[in-house]
Parts: sequence; structure tokens; C-alpha cells
Amino acid sequence: MGLYTEETYKEYGPHWKENLFYSHLLALPLFVPFVPSMRRQFLKLAASPPLSMPSHESFSNLPFDLQKGLDSIHIPSQLAYLVMNVLTQYACIRGVNLLASAASALTVTIVLNVRKLVSLLLSIWLFGNRLSPGTMIGAFIVFFAGGMYGLEGNKSSGRSRHRASVSNGKVG
Repeated sequence: MGLYTEETYKEYGPHWKENLFYSHLLALPLFVPFVPSMRRQFLKLAASPPLSMPSHESFSNLPFDLQKGLDSIHIPSQLAYLVMNVLTQYACIRGVNLLASAASALTVTIVLNVRKLVSLLLSIWLFGNRLSPGTMIGAFIVFFAGGMYGLEGNKSSGRSRHRASVSNGKVG
């Protein structure tokens, strides 16, 4: 997908918002066979217990009608979590498309691998899990390789700027 996006951007320009729109719009028909299952799942999520609202003491300075109105709001917790997940996924895929418009497919892949590594390590730290030795070695290799790629990228971009300034007659 990254290589396809890179080639598309080379031919038509780096229009990442357009790419984001069409790549998702054109995929929607693929979900049609799953509509009954998605509907059942949505109804289960809608039937989840409501989010708990803060205690009444926090609303003590609000007018009574507004307090009463807040008490009557029942947002299914699982739907709230689904909405939060969708919003974070949107932010992530938007960032990936923006990065893809400015960097090579290889750079995007490496950045995504490092992001997944950081996410894995954060998840392990938050939930107190342990990494197997093989996973530790793999995580180290990913982090090390991403760092080496970043360092080499800085060196080569510095060399290309130097070559450009030398070819323009400017030295230093």
C-alpha cells in the first residue's frame, strides 16, 4: 500500500487528503456482506451500561434544571469507547497519510514500526506484562534499525544539501 501511495503521489502530486478520502470511500462496499453482523454488534454496544457521570457535588454550582438534564443523559459506555477509538484511529491514519505525502514508503514503514514498538512497550508497562526474550530481541532490533535509518537519513540529506550548494557555486 505504501509503494502504491508513493507512486500515486509521484504521478498526481502529494494530495494526502484526497488519498485518505478515496482509499476509505472505495473500501466501503467491501463491508456490505457484514452489515447484518455489524448491526447486531452495534445493538449490543448500544445496550451496554451507561457511562457513570461525576457525583452531584461537582455540579452543585449549576442551575437545578441543568443538573436534572445531566442526570437524564445516558451514553452507552461501549459506544463512547467506540467513538474514542474511531477518533484516535482517524488521527493516526491522517498522520500516516500526511507523512506518506512527504516521505518515502520505506520511511513511513519504519516510522510505523517504531510507533508500534513504542505502543507495545507502553502497553507492557501500563498492564505489567512481561516480554519474552525473543520479543525483547525483536524490539531492540526494530528500535536500533529505526534509529540507524534516522541517523543515516540525516547524514544523506546533509550531503545532498552540500552537493546542491557546491553545484550552485556556493561552498560551505
